[in-house]
Amino acid sequence: MIEEYIKFDAEKFCKDYRRKKADYNRLQEAKKDALGISAVDPSRGNVQTSGTESSVETAVLVRAAKDAQLQDLKSYLNAYNVAIGYLDDDEKKIIDAFFNHARTGEKTLLVLENVGISKTVAYQIRHRALQKIKTAVISMM
Repeated sequence: MIEEYIKFDAEKFCKDYRRKKADYNRLQEAKKDALGISAVDPSRGNVQTSGTESSVETAVLVRAAKDAQLQDLKSYLNAYNVAIGYLDDDEKKIIDAFFNHARTGEKTLLVLENVGISKTVAYQIRHRALQKIKTAVISMM
């Protein structure tokens, strides 16, 4: 457990959120497109192919691959939401400002200073929040 804690990168975990959420939404839409083929039973666990691939078989295989990717992304997003739930309001604002907006670090600090949070305090809160996120995610492993 200690080794996992040392290796876990909470900053990378937070940086990945925007991209993984967009990937999840994109895959959800792609999966809907793959469901448009008739004669596909989404409840079946496997599909037997005949040596030559039909469009139905291909669609099922594509959908199965998307389901696996979606499950991985959903696990990440759930872990992120649980970890964020451990933060107080100021910590949530700081994590949101640093990681969930497409800004440079300097612009983030300017935004925070405009609402009365100095650079020093912002980094202190950020550090504390990242430690809480790290602890929360490791406890879920």
